[in-house]
Amino acid sequence: MEDIHKKTSNSIGHNSNILKDKSPTAEAIEDQLFKVGEYINNITGKFFRILDQVRGSHGDEVVVNPYEREENKPDSHRVVRKPTKYERSELHFEAIEELQNVHTRLTHLHLNIDSFINGNVKEVTDKPRSASKKSEGSNVN
Repeated sequence: MEDIHKKTSNSIGHNSNILKDKSPTAEAIEDQLFKVGEYINNITGKFFRILDQVRGSHGDEVVVNPYEREENKPDSHRVVRKPTKYERSELHFEAIEELQNVHTRLTHLHLNIDSFINGNVKEVTDKPRSASKKSEGSNVN
């Protein structure tokens, strides 16, 4: 009974150590915001490529193959042309796949930003978080 009253801090008020370990510095926040900006720029570029794939799948003139160049001009720009029927279906399925990939990346980025704000992770990425904490009630024997 005596041990209960010897506790000097109840984790409330100025004696609390809860927020001291979790709050990031201003430099860390600025660095992570820069990284988030890079991830968003990368994802936005993916959206523009998806838009081209969707337009191509509908038969519009687009860059079908980004590595395709004009035959006699090695330094020329990418070739813009109408895709064949096979290429239209390929562009359609590539657009669907890339859209699912971008959705997954945005979801992971959002969850990692929330975890960074709460102090659970030190670095923001667009990759899935590892499940470092398991619930104590999930011991399955």
